[in-house]
Amino acid sequence: MGTGGKGISLETKTRPLPDLGGGPSLYVHVPFCRSKCGYCDFYSLPAGPGSAPGKTGKAFLENLEKEWALLGEPGPFATIYVGGGTPTVLDSPNFFRLLDFLAPLLARRGEWTVEANPESLDPEKLQAMKEAGVTRLSLGIQSLREEDLAFLGRAHDSRKAREALDLARRQGPEGLSADLILGLPGQEEEDLEEEIHFLLERGVEHLSFYILTLEEGTPLQERARRGEVSLPAPAAQARLLLFVRAFLASRGLPPYEISNAAIPGRECRHNLRYWLGGEYLGLGPSAASFTAGKRRKNLSHLGGWAAA
Repeated sequence: MGTGGKGISLETKTRPLPDLGGGPSLYVHVPFCRSKCGYCDFYSLPAGPGSAPGKTGKAFLENLEKEWALLGEPGPFATIYVGGGTPTVLDSPNFFRLLDFLAPLLARRGEWTVEANPESLDPEKLQAMKEAGVTRLSLGIQSLREEDLAFLGRAHDSRKAREALDLARRQGPEGLSADLILGLPGQEEEDLEEEIHFLLERGVEHLSFYILTLEEGTPLQERARRGEVSLPAPAAQARLLLFVRAFLASRGLPPYEISNAAIPGRECRHNLRYWLGGEYLGLGPSAASFTAGKRRKNLSHLGGWAAA
């Protein structure tokens, strides 16, 4: 049995998975962000300093509803996941319209996750999510250290991340998940232990933790190519991943997938359905679907998707 820092065992065990429910899943891609992070290769469009422009958001939602109608208005769905991009960067009227559109599509006792970033979260949107039936909020924290957030090009700082966590726990949906990025320059086990301790103290029940990779065509990859930045060696990054898995297990959040851990019963059923080969429908630009044994992917272009 290997050990990590401070005598933490690196051995993790599998555990029974939750009931995933019947019926397909639905993924909705909202392709707007406050700004484009330097490491991100997901399809998204920068909305600038404010919310996504009202006309752009309205047109996106109209096309989303048309796409759903063209597919035969399927549903109900065992799980719904709204990602992006940053769904909460939509202005309030359009965000509320999105919730109203999706609420009737959720099966009874279904799971409904909405992604958010700290800089675009507010009490009004959190209250609307609760009233619509959203069951989980996935908060893109990524780090609580200022130097990490600056390196990643995030639109929020550490103070805003901490405020968003407190706000989400007080006023948001019952389930709270957070994302962390591992393998950053200068990142140590002690840093991650401190961050995770803070997240768990604030009521985070599910944690996703991903090793930073240099994706082709991203600004960060270009900076690395020019020798301006470098990441830790793969072995060092892997050690951090193993440490986080073991530390979370020791705190009552055993891993249920390579990069995800949760309090038992708080696993993300939507992601489990992906990993276990369940059917899912994707709406929005760049969204993927797997139905009737076939996979397809929408165009990664807002105008092209709308015209298709």
